[in-house]
Amino acid sequence: MDRDLERFDREGGYTFAPRVDAVLQGLGFDAEKARTQPLEQLSGGERGRLGLARQLVSAADVLLLDEPTNHLDLETTRWLEDYLKNTDKTILLISHDRTFLANVVSHVTVIHRRDALRASGIMQERAMKNPKIAFLLNSVVEEVLGIDKVSGVKTRNLKTGKEHVLKTDGLFVAIGYQPNTEIFKGQLQLDDRGYIRTKAETETNIAGVFAAGDVRDHKYRQAVTAAADGCKAAMDADRFLSEHND
Repeated sequence: MDRDLERFDREGGYTFAPRVDAVLQGLGFDAEKARTQPLEQLSGGERGRLGLARQLVSAADVLLLDEPTNHLDLETTRWLEDYLKNTDKTILLISHDRTFLANVVSHVTVIHRRDALRASGIMQERAMKNPKIAFLLNSVVEEVLGIDKVSGVKTRNLKTGKEHVLKTDGLFVAIGYQPNTEIFKGQLQLDDRGYIRTKAETETNIAGVFAAGDVRDHKYRQAVTAAADGCKAAMDADRFLSEHND
């Protein structure tokens, strides 16, 4: 057993076969590659699936899965849905994909404070056609009900002011983004939402300081655009250092 596998085995608290092999195969990951290839040589998607496999087969009774469908294709996502439906573990699921959430629970109600959604047209159409998903628009959650566990939420219609109690067993919060730029206040120019202002792609108001990713991008906010931003910032920084080498 190689060093990476020993660490994987020891930290996870289970034997790396055959149960793990089956999960890795379901997630579209070559178990033999996981045994023999060092972690640093795996791609980001492969490391993500390997980490997800560790969670799924761990001895823990409660699993917190944060956006588990990242890096998964449609077929693998369907496999994961079936796996979660049949596990006896308690699953705490963080997912912005309501259609995925609807496939592992009996019903989803989306509470949205506006009268229209901001998701892409195709994602809206897919969600609205799903019989397990209902929409409560122009509404906000005023109170979470329950003592030892969630039993419901109290909502308020923003147009009529009418309150309504919605019975539910769980609550998933996805209310937007706040850029993590507090540390730069008073140093870098920020817009009214807290995003770093840039010019010529990544340049900030301070020469030699460049911004990349979600701290400056309030429109796309995708991993691939953040990675591209990082490349731009690195090239801009390299050019700046070359021009100010003296």
